[in-house]
Amino acid sequence: MRITARLAVVALTLLLALPAFAQSIDALKAAGVVGERPDGLVALVKPAEPAVQELIDTINARRMAEYQEIARRNGTPVEAVQAIVGEKLVTQSPPGTWVMDAQGGWRVK
Repeated sequence: MRITARLAVVALTLLLALPAFAQSIDALKAAGVVGERPDGLVALVKPAEPAVQELIDTINARRMAEYQEIARRNGTPVEAVQAIVGEKLVTQSPPGTWVMDAQGGWRVK
């Protein structure tokens, strides 16, 4: 297995291990409030209450910690891990959810 594929598998496995946050973020994605970015982070698609931004900040902090650990273990830049995972998360997002393209624009998948 190539290192990029292996990194993606490891990163996605770690991300899916956050079930409490997953339920909340999935509901926000389904409502069109939050979307996946190509850098493996989530962001607001439209304005929301401060508690939503706090949840996003928490999720992104945990994701970044995982990305940094994966990058450290594999001797690769964290940006490479983010790009691999981000591509997978955007690709695997269900139809009807918002995703950010490489130019920073939001679109409904």
